[in-house]
Amino acid sequence: MKEVKPRRTFWQRYMDKYGIRKLPREIVRPFEVCGADYLDDKELRIAPSWGMEMWLYILRNLAYTAAFVGLIVSVVAPTKFDTPIYSKLFFISLAVGVILHIASYLIPKRQAVFDRTTGMVRTPNHPLIRKKASETPFEEWEAITTFHYTQIGSPTYRLFIRNTKIPYIVLVGASSTFDEVLGMWSFLLQYMKKDAPLPDVQSFKKYPNRTKGLGSWEEWKWKSRLSDFVDPYEVAKARMEQEQAEKKHNNAVGTKKPHTPAA
Repeated sequence: MKEVKPRRTFWQRYMDKYGIRKLPREIVRPFEVCGADYLDDKELRIAPSWGMEMWLYILRNLAYTAAFVGLIVSVVAPTKFDTPIYSKLFFISLAVGVILHIASYLIPKRQAVFDRTTGMVRTPNHPLIRKKASETPFEEWEAITTFHYTQIGSPTYRLFIRNTKIPYIVLVGASSTFDEVLGMWSFLLQYMKKDAPLPDVQSFKKYPNRTKGLGSWEEWKWKSRLSDFVDPYEVAKARMEQEQAEKKHNNAVGTKKPHTPAA
C-alpha cells in the first residue's frame, strides 16, 4: 500500500500547533481504559470527536437558540418591533432544529473499530464519497501525544493513534496526567493481542482470562517511590530512539552511491 501524507484535518492542525510525542510500542504503565463508545472482549469502538455528529450537534443547538430568541421577542417585544418576522424565525428555526435532531439519530455513527479477534482496525471513510471502510493491521498504527494548557490553565494530554498509510487519526482519550495517557496506550496494546489475556480492568471483570500487566495504580505509585525504581517508559523510549537512529543511519548509508575508483 502506498504511503500517503495524512490530510490536514482539525486534529492534524491541532497536533501541528501543539507538537507531538511518539510513544514506544510497549506496555509501560498499569492499564487505563480508553474513551470507548463500546467495549467488550471482541471489539472496541471509538467515534471521532470532530465529525458529522459534532456538526449536527452544533447546527441543531444554533437552530434551537434562534427559535428561542424568535419566541421570546415575538411574545414580549414592544410593538415597535416587527414581531411577525420573529414569529417566522421561531417556526423556521424550530423546524430546522427538529430535522437536524432526527437526522442525528438516523445517520449511522462513524466509528473506528478495533477488532481483537482479527487484530485489524476498521476506519470509516467520508460518508458522501466512499462508504466502504478501510481495514489495516493494528501493527501499522502508532501512538502519539500532545500537551497544552486549557483556557483555565489546567494541563491536558491527548492520546492519538495514526496510520501513515491511510489519512485517518483516532483520538483515543485525554487526561490531565501523562501516566494515564501511557496507561491507555498500554491497555490498547494488551487488548489487541488476540491470543493474550485481556487487560484486568473493571470493564472485563466478567471474563476469566485477564492479566494485571504492571499491577494496579496503587502498586505502581508505591513502586515508583523506591530508590531503585526504573521507569519502563524511559527504558522503552531510549530503545525506540536508538532503533530509529539506527534505521535512519542505515537508510542514509543505503542511499549513498558506491565509490568507483578511477581506472
